[in-house]
Amino acid sequence: MHHIGILYNVASDRVDQWMLKTESDGEDSLGASWIDIAMFTENNATPFVQHVLGARTKAAE
Repeated sequence: MHHIGILYNVASDRVDQWMLKTESDGEDSLGASWIDIAMFTENNATPFVQHVLGARTKAAE
């Protein structure tokens, strides 16, 4: 079994204008949510998220 992680970089003053399915799909998803990138830390992010954030930081340098 695989799990696919997808991160989107969205710039918007109004997150409520974007439709997001927040409910469970009855399978293996508990839904989605908007999370400010500044909220991620080494203690609450998966290795996948840490890798993407590290690559993003390097690209900005």
